[in-house]
Amino acid sequence: MMVLPSDHFVSDDGMFMDRVAGALEAIACHPEQIVLLGAEPSEPETDYGWIELGERLTEAGPAPLHRVRRFVEKPDQETADALYRSGALWNTFVFGGSVTALIDTGHECLPLLHERLVGLDRFLRTEHERWAIAQAYEFAPRASFSRALLERCPEKLAAMRLAEVGWCDLGTSRRVIRTLDELGIKPDWLATLQEAG
Repeated sequence: MMVLPSDHFVSDDGMFMDRVAGALEAIACHPEQIVLLGAEPSEPETDYGWIELGERLTEAGPAPLHRVRRFVEKPDQETADALYRSGALWNTFVFGGSVTALIDTGHECLPLLHERLVGLDRFLRTEHERWAIAQAYEFAPRASFSRALLERCPEKLAAMRLAEVGWCDLGTSRRVIRTLDELGIKPDWLATLQEAG
C-alpha cells in the first residue's frame, strides 16, 4: 500500500513515479519495513519532518534503501539546522508498506486505537456496520501518525532518497507563491495577493 499526499509539487512526474515504483520494489523485498521517500532539503525547514538515514539495506538501483536512524517531526530551529548539516532528508509523507507491517506498527505504537479498530470485525456486513465504524472513530484516541508512529518506531522504517526530483509541500501560501515564482508562473491573482500582503 502506498500513501501519496495530494498537496505536493514534484518537478518531474515521470521520475517521481519511478521512485514510487522503486519504493514498491523495496517493500516487496523488505515487507517488514515501512518505506519512506525523503526529499533533498534546500533549507533547515522546521515545518517538515526529517529523516536521518542509517546504513544501507540494499546496494542496487538509482536510489538505495537505508535504515532510518531517527525520524524527527517538525523540529525546533536548532535541531533542523543540525539535521540539515548532517545530510538528513525531508519527509515527503509519501510512504508505503505491506498491510501487515502497517497494522503491526499501529498495534505496537497505538495499541488502544488498534484494539478499537480490530473490534470492528464482528460488525462488518451487519446492519450495525456503519454505526460501529462511526463509534470506533468517534471514541478512538487521537494521534499524529508522524509523532506516534514514525518518531517512536524508527527500527520499522526504511527510506529512499527522492533523487533528481524537486519536491515541495504546498501546504502554505508562502510555499505556493515561492514555487510559482521558481517556475516562472505569474498568474494575475498573484499580483493582487502580493499587493494585499
